[in-house]
Amino acid sequence: PYPFQVNTAGLPLALRARCLWDYLRRDRTLEPRNYEEWMYKHIGRGFAETFLIPYSEKFWTVHPREMTFDWTGNRVPHPSRWQVLRGALWAKRTAVGSNATFMYPEGPGGYDGFVRAAAHRAGPVHLEQRATHVDPVRRRVRFNDAYDVEYDKLISTIPMPDLVAICADVPGEVREAAALLRANSIMVVNIGVDRPQLRPYHWVHFPEPDVSFFRISYPSNFSDDVCPPGCSSISAEVSFSATRPLQREGLVERVIAETDEPESGDPDADRAEDEERATPAEEIDEPDHQWQRGRPAEPRGREVDPRDQAALLDREPREGGAGEAGEGARLADAKQEA
Repeated sequence: PYPFQVNTAGLPLALRARCLWDYLRRDRTLEPRNYEEWMYKHIGRGFAETFLIPYSEKFWTVHPREMTFDWTGNRVPHPSRWQVLRGALWAKRTAVGSNATFMYPEGPGGYDGFVRAAAHRAGPVHLEQRATHVDPVRRRVRFNDAYDVEYDKLISTIPMPDLVAICADVPGEVREAAALLRANSIMVVNIGVDRPQLRPYHWVHFPEPDVSFFRISYPSNFSDDVCPPGCSSISAEVSFSATRPLQREGLVERVIAETDEPESGDPDADRAEDEERATPAEEIDEPDHQWQRGRPAEPRGREVDPRDQAALLDREPREGGAGEAGEGARLADAKQEA
């Protein structure tokens, strides 16, 4: 289970002892110069070298010593000493980190519901338009080198080096700095499987360098509406960059081979293993809203339509990661499993 440093009870005793020893003896006065040293200060060498360094290098495609750490914030869990010690003594899924709970829309379309809700509120959406020039002084964007659109406020999802390249009157030193920025991209391989409930997890992390993907998720565990009845789905995320190019040829076949989990041959044993790892569902009923906590989340209530999801975008989240949607809406507030 994740976070790794609070769920080490399943590790071999020697490795577990080394991780704990390094954690308790870490130099908390260290002034880190990079992300690697930040790990040593906050979780110790054992946890860092066993999981977080190889996983981070696989995800970002560069070694953590080449990265800053000012972005960590709530993206990297900060467990207490008690949580770390407790996780080493018995298997305990501890709600630590920014995604310890999350919400997922039910109904046709799955996560696409948020996109449709945003489009519903935004008005007309123009596709296949490429921004080729931005004038921040005159507040205009040129598309396809053909026509200009004026704006009051501009939200850009263009990678920073590409955005700077098309902006007018950018100082030379800014262009040079932007050209030095590095970024990773993620290829997602989606797989449909003709049997239900492959594993009782939401996602699983893979620091091993000989596995193509750094993480797989099971969207069919988020909602029963994302695949046909009796089937399951897997999403495998593969990171790549200019310094670590993606081997596209044969990628789908490699991912399928690496996600093919052979059963033990004993259906009762396999089912018992899955049930042991699953967290029982706990229903919470509120006026006009129904939420579920845990896994699996059984389908109940009505689907969320674009108007309900648009309402969700306007509401503040309530304690525990659950937010309010429109009347009759329901989301899954599910705890992270792995």
